[in-house]
Amino acid sequence: MLGFGSLEVALAYWACLAATTLCVAFGVLNWNKRGEPDKVKLKKFVLPKADSEKSA
Repeated sequence: MLGFGSLEVALAYWACLAATTLCVAFGVLNWNKRGEPDKVKLKKFVLPKADSEKSA
C-alpha cells in the first residue's frame, strides 16, 4: 500500500493526512467567528517608591 513496508505505516500516514485535513477545515469554518469579549478589566497599578529611591 503506497509502497510502504507494512499496513501500520500506511495507516499512520493516512491518519496524519486526515488529521491535517480536518484541522484545516475546522480553522476555515471557524475563521473570525465572534466570541464573547473578555470580561477582565485592566487596571493600572502604580507601586509606591521604595525608601532608597525617595532619598536619592
